[in-house]
Amino acid sequence: MSLVMPPALARVTTGETDPIRYYTRPGIGWVFRRRIEMGLEMIPPLPAGARALEVGYAAGIVLYNLAPKVSELHGIDLDADPGPGEERLRELGIEAKLVQGSVLDMREHYPDGFFDLIVCFSVMEHIADSAGVLEEMWRELKPGGYVVIGMPAVNRFMEYAFQAIGFKGIEDHHITTPSSVWEIIRSQPERWRRRRNSLPGGVPFPTALYHTFCLQKR
Repeated sequence: MSLVMPPALARVTTGETDPIRYYTRPGIGWVFRRRIEMGLEMIPPLPAGARALEVGYAAGIVLYNLAPKVSELHGIDLDADPGPGEERLRELGIEAKLVQGSVLDMREHYPDGFFDLIVCFSVMEHIADSAGVLEEMWRELKPGGYVVIGMPAVNRFMEYAFQAIGFKGIEDHHITTPSSVWEIIRSQPERWRRRRNSLPGGVPFPTALYHTFCLQKR
């Protein structure tokens, strides 16, 4: 599938860590778009009336692309302003309920077992307490619900790659590795059915640029 990027969303940036400005660049833009497409392709068919939550919705590109798959859209973001975000999506015919808050404390906004799907792209690497995030996601999902997590590699090569495109100080923002999150997931077989994909596909875990995990709550 191809990521649809309405200009009204693609021109919006919500902060210094928002990579939206790279999505339309030659070459590197394909990588930024493909990491999202890979995650969306891993989402299985959802039941009628499904509710979805995006963690870290930023400008709303992922929410826009999720809309055809679900009946109800929600988003939580620590930095983005919900009001303008809802208005931008509404002008494009998409209704979404957005809140400003932390993924580590979603109980304030949503009841237990509220969502059929949670997606989270390029957020986990910024959070030290990845076990706490997984705990919150598990609590918020209905039994049988899915969570899709996308994360870049966290290593020296990626630091240099980000610096090459003008994204400075990435070592201060990327503090949690995909391998550490995957180990937590693997240690909880009673909670999760799991599968993963990578970019490029078919390469050993340590050499991938981006990792995507699709988990189903048991």
